[in-house]
Amino acid sequence: MKQQIKAYTDRHQSLAKLVISLYRFFLLIYYIAQNPLAYLHYRTHFKIIAGPGFLGFRGGVFNPGTVTTEYGDIVMLAKGQTQHWMLAQGDSSHEYFTGRPVFMSFDKHHHVQESCQIQDLYNFPIQENLEIEDFRLFYFKNKVWVNHNIIQVERTAYQTGYTTARVCLSHLDPINKSLTFQGYPQLDFDIQKKEKNWIFTEFEGELYLFYSFHPYRVLKLSHYQTLTFSTIINQPLGSQLSNIGGFGTFVSYSTNPVDYDEQHFLLLIHQVDPHGMGRLYYHWGVLIDKATMYPAKVTTVPLFSGIGARGTLRGVIYVMSVIAQPHEFIFYCGEGDTYLSRTTISKDKLDRLWINQPDWHPAPQLA
Repeated sequence: MKQQIKAYTDRHQSLAKLVISLYRFFLLIYYIAQNPLAYLHYRTHFKIIAGPGFLGFRGGVFNPGTVTTEYGDIVMLAKGQTQHWMLAQGDSSHEYFTGRPVFMSFDKHHHVQESCQIQDLYNFPIQENLEIEDFRLFYFKNKVWVNHNIIQVERTAYQTGYTTARVCLSHLDPINKSLTFQGYPQLDFDIQKKEKNWIFTEFEGELYLFYSFHPYRVLKLSHYQTLTFSTIINQPLGSQLSNIGGFGTFVSYSTNPVDYDEQHFLLLIHQVDPHGMGRLYYHWGVLIDKATMYPAKVTTVPLFSGIGARGTLRGVIYVMSVIAQPHEFIFYCGEGDTYLSRTTISKDKLDRLWINQPDWHPAPQLA
């Protein structure tokens, strides 16, 4: 029976690809019709950096994490995909989620200085069908750290997918273009088989892990050698933030926090609108009070939506990282799990979008 199912799937690969192409076309028409001005704004303000064919990755390059070096340059780590996971069916199912990390560096004028595949992966778990993805970068103890996912891919005659996703920490060596696995963060509570979108930041020599937005849960590194984190905040948010877009879906973190001003970090959260055709992503900005690590302000409107996003999955924009500059912020995005792009928002514009959040009464200082 399994062989018959596989044979049927293999024979109808062309039909499946045609259906996917038609689906993408109707999604495009749908999103343009929803909000033509938003679509036009997106297409004129988001600059494509890489996509299908870049460094030989026909499935695209997407979901970029970035940090600024001490010299003012920007280094990036993204996922290069052998084949887009949505198209990895039938005879190409072995290419599902396969690929390599892609390293890029940019000068102060956003010109590409270097780009290559990361070939040297050290100390990673040795196991079949493990893939890494969703790279976010930050500094800790004067090194570039990466929080990313390791996923376990499962391929059967019936379907291809992943059964587990674990957040882990690695070191990136931007000089030698290598990635060294450091371990899995150990938390003081049970976690699920599929965990994603944890974010990290260093503040005053301490490392903080933001686990979930609702309930709002923050942990602090308590034992460096074992990467053990202990909860310091665990509190529900008010209804305004727990369902910020009114879609009834989960609210997740998007970017590692970066400095906004002396009192606040800036991070992005996202929520998916599942209605209509496909999945439409929205991102909001949040300011975190550095003294308490609680949310202090949120943008009155989404900063970004997936209307206009390019790639195989229309409506999917995933803002993975942000770089703070003197008068603006640069946002680096994945589009449709296919492309990586960037856009900017001025500090002045962001300053006009914040509203205070009175829905909680945080402790006066960190636990």
